[in-house]
Amino acid sequence: MSENETDGDADLKPYLDPLLLKIGSDRINFSQPVTNIAFGERTLHICGTRLWNALNHEGWRNREAAS
Repeated sequence: MSENETDGDADLKPYLDPLLLKIGSDRINFSQPVTNIAFGERTLHICGTRLWNALNHEGWRNREAAS
């Protein structure tokens, strides 16, 4: 697991990574205030940072891949 990866990321990796790769998703931005709040509330430890960021991404293709 990388420094920013959580248990949720590890669990979803086989499912989410191929979908994000297919749409050419960009790198995750960990400086978003909403992401920092979710990390503090431990939400990201459950759902994973990659899923959280894909769901909250400005691009609808990322949101569709996450859903």
